Amino acid sequence: MTYPSAPLGEIASVVPGYAFKSADWSDEGTRVIRIKSLAHGAYVDLDQMVCVPAEVASRAGDRFVAQGGDLLIAMTGATAGKVSRMRPGCTAMVNQRVARVQARSVDPRYLWAVMSSLEMEERLYRLADGAAQPNMSGGQLERFLVPVAPEQTQRRIAAILSAYDDLIEVNTQRIAILEEMAQRIYEEWFVRNQLIGPNGARDWRTVALSDVADVNPDTLKPRSAPSTIRYIDISSVSTGSVDHLQEMPFSDAPSRARRTVKADDILWSCVRPNRRSHVLLGTLPEHTIASTGFAVLRARNVPASFLYRHVTADSFVKYLENSATGAAYPAVKASDFESAPIACPSKDMLRRFDAVVRPMDQLADELQRMNANLRAQRDILLPRLVSGKLSVDDAERQVEEDAA
Repeated sequence: MTYPSAPLGEIASVVPGYAFKSADWSDEGTRVIRIKSLAHGAYVDLDQMVCVPAEVASRAGDRFVAQGGDLLIAMTGATAGKVSRMRPGCTAMVNQRVARVQARSVDPRYLWAVMSSLEMEERLYRLADGAAQPNMSGGQLERFLVPVAPEQTQRRIAAILSAYDDLIEVNTQRIAILEEMAQRIYEEWFVRNQLIGPNGARDWRTVALSDVADVNPDTLKPRSAPSTIRYIDISSVSTGSVDHLQEMPFSDAPSRARRTVKADDILWSCVRPNRRSHVLLGTLPEHTIASTGFAVLRARNVPASFLYRHVTADSFVKYLENSATGAAYPAVKASDFESAPIACPSKDMLRRFDAVVRPMDQLADELQRMNANLRAQRDILLPRLVSGKLSVDDAERQVEEDAA
């Protein structure tokens, strides 16, 4: 059986965010959730929030405060329809073009499970209209139809799908720990202590980044393009991860889909480098293409593990911020990466560093792929559960097998 549907506005409150001004942003104060803060099918990224002074937040009012368990939906741009949620115990204001959704007459975990599936995010994206910039309104969200199972079934479905979310969250925390360990090792070896070589000298040389890496090495030519690509756009990359890979016919791909990438390439968003949208790519499906809004760095004379930590260190981010031009959308160019100075230690030290850090990167990549598989399994289960094609009893047994 298929469960009946109800408008989202009947089972939850839907509040589009407050129109904070960019002049309101500050380094301290009340945190504000922006579209950039939303992570597909995951908790809001606290590192991607900005702040406003307490007096500015008080003018907006409590209705714009998201609390633990609330859903956040992107209402504009290429990621319109992306669904995230607030971490338990956290609060933050919601900026314009992000909607806060709070369950009323349904189980909050059930609403999250349903709304965060890929199928529902795609339906939400189709709500958005506008050629240059897709947008959706609060009214459109309120009228959006959501399948509503009986109360007891809601709780069981929520428990089944939450088991996948819990596994994903554990893996995500492990990935963050691995990255923090790798960055600390880099800082201890090459920033704080500046280790010397075996001959007792600081055997380092400072060169341009273009001497040790290629910038934007491969460009896809339309006449030789595959029929289907997996596309990485700027909005799908957060600090250290690709949150969403879009599979699409090349004929439907945006004109910016031209950067051919492979494992161990580094993606760095050229727009607003202060947001730190960068990632060291791991295992990729065939025909993965990135936006020309990225600089693609391919290590040549140094290990990718070392290059990634160098170009994501605070000092390099500051260099990019100082090199960026443009008031509304400060951006850097490929030449800024090419001419950036990089201090290279001896080949022996680079080999030693790579021997320690590369296994961490490989484990993180394995965990990322595991999470992708868990999300895929979760998204396959959901429509079958809601349609009644899969019984809740069978789904509970499947979860036990996947967790074993």
